[in-house]
Amino acid sequence: MGFTRRSDRPVPARRRRGSNLETLETRQLLTGGSGLNFLNSTFYRPSDLPSAYSANALGPNSIAHPVGSSPALLSTLNNEGKVVSGRDRLGDLYTITVRGPGTVIVTDATPTDGVLDDDIATIQLVGTSLTRTTVTGTVSASAEVSSSGTIRFNKLIAQSGVKSINLNGFILSQTVTPPNNGAPQSNSGVYLLGGVQQLSFQGIESPIDLASNTQPMNVVIGDPSTPLRFKPSIRIDQITNTVFDSTSTVVPTQPQLFPTVNIIVNGETHSLQIVSATQAVVDPAMAYLFPIVGTTGRTTVQTLGIDHLVVKGSAKNFTASRSAVPFQNGFSGLNHLGTADFGGNADAVGLDVNGPVGGLRFARGLGSPVGVTTAATSYGTPDNEIGYPGNGLVGGLVTAGSVGHIVAAPANTILQYSQNPALIQSGPPGTTTYYPRAGAAFSSVAIVSAGSIGKTTVVGDATNTEIKSGVSYASAVAGLQGSRSGSSIGSVKYRGDLVDSVISASYRAGAHGYGTPGSLAGNGTIRGRFIGSLYNTGNPTILTNKGAGFYAKHKSPSLQPPETPKRTNGVLTR
Repeated sequence: MGFTRRSDRPVPARRRRGSNLETLETRQLLTGGSGLNFLNSTFYRPSDLPSAYSANALGPNSIAHPVGSSPALLSTLNNEGKVVSGRDRLGDLYTITVRGPGTVIVTDATPTDGVLDDDIATIQLVGTSLTRTTVTGTVSASAEVSSSGTIRFNKLIAQSGVKSINLNGFILSQTVTPPNNGAPQSNSGVYLLGGVQQLSFQGIESPIDLASNTQPMNVVIGDPSTPLRFKPSIRIDQITNTVFDSTSTVVPTQPQLFPTVNIIVNGETHSLQIVSATQAVVDPAMAYLFPIVGTTGRTTVQTLGIDHLVVKGSAKNFTASRSAVPFQNGFSGLNHLGTADFGGNADAVGLDVNGPVGGLRFARGLGSPVGVTTAATSYGTPDNEIGYPGNGLVGGLVTAGSVGHIVAAPANTILQYSQNPALIQSGPPGTTTYYPRAGAAFSSVAIVSAGSIGKTTVVGDATNTEIKSGVSYASAVAGLQGSRSGSSIGSVKYRGDLVDSVISASYRAGAHGYGTPGSLAGNGTIRGRFIGSLYNTGNPTILTNKGAGFYAKHKSPSLQPPETPKRTNGVLTR
């Protein structure tokens, strides 16, 4: 239906009605003297604006540049993901700080309560830089209860590289209780696949319970598919590696052969510093259930090469090679080992090196002498304290392409007194005068070099030990003849006794031992001086050879042993 105009209502009439309405709503009502004049001064009319403020004169709106600061600058201005603080169950306070690119995400063993008030489950670093990101951790001991002032964490993860991570007071541990049934968490360890230039933390606690199938602890740096282009430096203060079976009533006596703590660097390592790598300290009342040999887990270092290896304290059941199983073939050894320095007694230590070794230093001997001798002075030694040589096992094995120098001091000191009764109490009345003598430097040890061995300084006795140059250990293990090339050892300064122990250069022992028919002296040379005695009791060395003394084609005069065995008072001697 269309719209039509009515003829009886002219258009002017409609206009007048509209005009009348405008007349009723005149502005006089708003501007009259009724006290409402303030409205006129409050509101303005667009027509009152000067021409300079017209829309055409303003132009487009502008935006200040820049909208914000650069991301690199903003990352330094707040602490969201940069500083994370919490406390553990005992009330120890910790703080993790990230400087440079990246953030840190921390979760504890009870993640659903919304607060960090328990042992740490995971420390995850995100968006870090290999050249600019530094991560530090600090711990303050609890003021509520007596505590060690350390924080346990179960896992440290970073997919991208980090310049340095220093977690002072943080201990990698599998004792963190997850929120499920209380079983140990799996895959515990440090996983820095992007690499780290410097890594240090307090230590590793690895209680491996065979009954619950507890998995080994791993410290992995770098991606196996892409070897690192730099050499990381690692420091771990203390590694406690203990293997036990909570359901067994039999005291374990067999050595632990499978690695339970793995330090894996997918590339070469600049330095590895460890304070100690041993079993955990056990309650003396229960110590007999935890013998050193049966319960000390194996700690392995797997890397292409190491510039500096330092163990300030004791190292037990410790190996370094390219693979988890060392001394298997010519490809399992490190391509080089700059220096290896052990400050405490090193027992069951294996250094598998194909290339050169710059130097070896054993400040408290290689191989534990506890339980080796059957002298009356050793009666009463608890079985759990007897080391690997005392149980008929290897005290130390080092293979190398060449060795720059060897330094070894005794692991123990033997106190002697005069055979003259008048001199036994030559000091103050009621006291015995003792005279210290160097104990054992090498116990069931083999140091084998395919090339030459440089300056060798040893103070202490050697038992069932061989130091050999010009011998390929890998060839000998494969059933081939190991002695192949000319070599030398020296200069040698040896002060101590050689008990069923031999130092040889390019010398092939006969079927019945050194100096027996079938022995062959190659182009070998030993120079130096020996102050001590030779004892051949008929027991084999750790390499299953028999003999005592220095054997080479060319030797210094003071190193000349008898070339044929002889008996003195019924004892086979050299």
